Amino acid sequence: MIYILIFAILLLLGMYRLLRSKNLPPGPWGLPVLGYLPFLDPKAPHETLTTLSRKYGKIYGLHLGSVYTIVLSDATAISSAFSMDKLTGRAPLYLTHGIMGGYGLICAEGSMWRIHRKFAAKFLRLFGATKSARAATDSLTEVIIREVHDCVNVIGDECEPIDPLAHLQHAIGSVMCQLVFGKTWSRDDPTWLWLQHTQEEGTKAIGVAGPLNFFPFLRYIPRFSKVVRFLLDGKHKTHQLYRELIE
Repeated sequence: MIYILIFAILLLLGMYRLLRSKNLPPGPWGLPVLGYLPFLDPKAPHETLTTLSRKYGKIYGLHLGSVYTIVLSDATAISSAFSMDKLTGRAPLYLTHGIMGGYGLICAEGSMWRIHRKFAAKFLRLFGATKSARAATDSLTEVIIREVHDCVNVIGDECEPIDPLAHLQHAIGSVMCQLVFGKTWSRDDPTWLWLQHTQEEGTKAIGVAGPLNFFPFLRYIPRFSKVVRFLLDGKHKTHQLYRELIE
């Protein structure tokens, strides 16, 4: 009985995709659930996509897991697509929509994206050509120079070979925090150390959680559910800190 049910589900999925594909560009067939992912070269997926473009044309489509993807392999087509408002949306990926909720310049789309972009553009104009902008630029330049001198001095005090990454992260992070929050932290400040650790571990977790973009159901598997909880917890805690700093 269970095999009949599985077969029926796969058959319905196949018919659904077939009906949907009538108005879609040509492209290769993939496996149920997995799509064309198993056939991509894991070391050079772009080469597989380029090979497919020679067979199906400059614009073709394929399923990557549960995500139907249109591939543009022509500079003119790409330029034309980027100029169309209809194609400014974001892919329905689990990491950007399910975890981040569609917020932020990278994840937002539509009216939310326009609000974020307007705010960012208005803020960045402070560093333009006006008199007040020059004052803001001079202030930021002073912060950058200060952090560069501090970084050079700290590294210069070391007597043994070191990995400069931590010092460079502190210098760059301090400039960004001054720019965004109007505040910086000392190297050994617990809040600053926590922020750096959360950012580093979050980046690693996103790499591990990559398959969730194509197979969202994996979030119910312990290995991935643990990663999702870590990302959500980090998001809530950092957002709370940002609110406290802004208020």
